[in-house]
Amino acid sequence: MVYTLAARLRLVNGIPQGDEPHYLISTIALAQYHTFDISVVYDNRDYVSFFPMDIDRHLSPDENGQMLPWHNFGAPLLWVPFFLLWGRAGATGFMVVVAVLTVLNVFWFLRELGIVRPYATLTAGLFAFGTTIYVYSNSLFTESLGALLLLYAMRVICRRVNSSASLCLASLSLGYLPWVNGRFLALSLPAALLLLLRVRRSDNRNWAYLWAFGPMLLLLGALEAVNYFVFDTLHPSPGNGVKGVGPLEISAIRGLAGLWFDREFGLFPNFPILIFAVIGIGLGIPWVRWQLDVALGFVVIPYVLATATYSEWWAGYSPPGRYLAVVVPLLAFYVAVTLQRIHHWLAVLLAVLTGLIGFAFAFSTDIFPGDRFHSSPSPPSQAMSNLGRLLDIPIAEYLPGLSLAKDNPIPTNEAMLTVGWGLAIALIAATVWVFEKAPAVRVPPLDLRLFPTLARRRRTPPASQADSEPATQPR
Repeated sequence: MVYTLAARLRLVNGIPQGDEPHYLISTIALAQYHTFDISVVYDNRDYVSFFPMDIDRHLSPDENGQMLPWHNFGAPLLWVPFFLLWGRAGATGFMVVVAVLTVLNVFWFLRELGIVRPYATLTAGLFAFGTTIYVYSNSLFTESLGALLLLYAMRVICRRVNSSASLCLASLSLGYLPWVNGRFLALSLPAALLLLLRVRRSDNRNWAYLWAFGPMLLLLGALEAVNYFVFDTLHPSPGNGVKGVGPLEISAIRGLAGLWFDREFGLFPNFPILIFAVIGIGLGIPWVRWQLDVALGFVVIPYVLATATYSEWWAGYSPPGRYLAVVVPLLAFYVAVTLQRIHHWLAVLLAVLTGLIGFAFAFSTDIFPGDRFHSSPSPPSQAMSNLGRLLDIPIAEYLPGLSLAKDNPIPTNEAMLTVGWGLAIALIAATVWVFEKAPAVRVPPLDLRLFPTLARRRRTPPASQADSEPATQPR
């Protein structure tokens, strides 16, 4: 209901912005002209029904002069039936369903990893409203769809027993990620290797390899075939390939600082509930969760580093957290670990407050859609500035502004603010790690059987114990 209300606000209050109209233009090319050539839509101005003004063409010429699209067709291919029925509202409704499914999969993911029902429910709710899941629930961007596909695939990878249907669906998810966005190939490949380990270490491998890799290979082959025969390239994102856009173009330190701390696009300023994930990473390590940490890190870290060093850069692109939104749902486990390990009403209260802050920023940009989108360096976040005026607190002035062109140096005062906030979060996490003393039963060990087992590893408690309520009542 909340996502539907937010979608209604965006449909009523403004035109699609950022890359949204260009994804709709790709949809029109598929639905009306049955082609991957979107230049015909630009030529005929078929977009005026939802964007009643001239629009820049998201096309780049290759060496032969052929105009190649910047955006992949994976998302438009899925929502095109709904667009044919209800136009932009139909495509937006499709993304609302994607967001709801993402929240449900967050809850199931947490339960499967030993988080008890109350904290799994609370964490799923916090992520539903206080993170990127809400922001992209009513927006036509690929990150929301990519987050659902990746989250489901990781659920299957982390389960020791899977049906043929779940393996097939995970394979389809990983194979379709590059269709959605060429950058997501950096997620598909390491996740596919983990899926291979899961099948190798499963009890029944008779047909598992076929179900786990057949659909994926077919989809990846189909993507390459389309790109080769239509665009004469094997690059997973044809338009970006001819533009020369790619990773390893800027400093990783600078890129990571922008992704995490920038007041316009960074995760921590816009979604402060994720500070609990930093705490949870440390709290989970002592209880023999190394296999899960390694699995998530193996998938997420290469993508984050590639994204942080991406050549088109303003510390990310709007809406907030766009580059990392695809991996944010995986962090829900560490937030849940923090809440379940501490098991105190004060921790729950702080988590709810930080979630509400993130929701307040996002909901205000549903009422005033122009505040959510910035395509170049800009003044302090308008949403933060508006809330600051309401509370008479200059919120944005206390947060670093790192949304600069990649060749411009970061001002000294902004760099100092970034270091200060990084140290503050690290100090909070370290304080909890040192002084929090909880029994192991609060977060029982995991035995994913994904990697070879270590000698003298702690014994996994029974499943009934993993699903039980914490041993003590909240203080």
